[in-house]
Amino acid sequence: MRLYTITVIVELHRIKNYKEETLYLACSLTDRYLARLTALNKPSPCLIRLAFVCTLMAAKLEEPMQPSFNRMVRLVAKEWNFTTTRQELIELESEVIRELDWDLVRPGPLFFLERFQRVFFLDQERSDVAAACVGSVARRLMRCMLLRSCSLRFKPSQIAATSLLLSIGILKSPCAVHMGVQQLPEALFE
Repeated sequence: MRLYTITVIVELHRIKNYKEETLYLACSLTDRYLARLTALNKPSPCLIRLAFVCTLMAAKLEEPMQPSFNRMVRLVAKEWNFTTTRQELIELESEVIRELDWDLVRPGPLFFLERFQRVFFLDQERSDVAAACVGSVARRLMRCMLLRSCSLRFKPSQIAATSLLLSIGILKSPCAVHMGVQQLPEALFE
């Protein structure tokens, strides 16, 4: 159930070319809403509609341009051959907001990754090749964890720390070549 919804969010994120923050916020909204429904023993709504609504909500909060419900309805019909109405999306959005008691924005793993990169002096990705590689692999690892429901047990800060440390470890090992990234010399991490 969750995997399908998150997969739709990831695909929608790719199509709309939204910021990474939007992706993580949409997934957080979805996860928290579904957890709340489970706790209250309420049935889940249409999962594809939930994915669209949570993505729209996240885009409203994170993107510089406001998303359009009408464009989303057309995109959904075109890409997924799924019929929904603007009103159905608005009603589900209201339901999500009520169930989450307006607690919509929480820092995601990307926020913590950027903080940890500063702590380890790996935040200069534009000018430092090693920092760029570490950041890129860490974001890939976080995206993989996003699709796994077992990662819901962990706080966003733990996911970010794990991704960063795994990224450093991978890039120092011969495994880097198998992942399609260049192995970085040990001296860069001392």
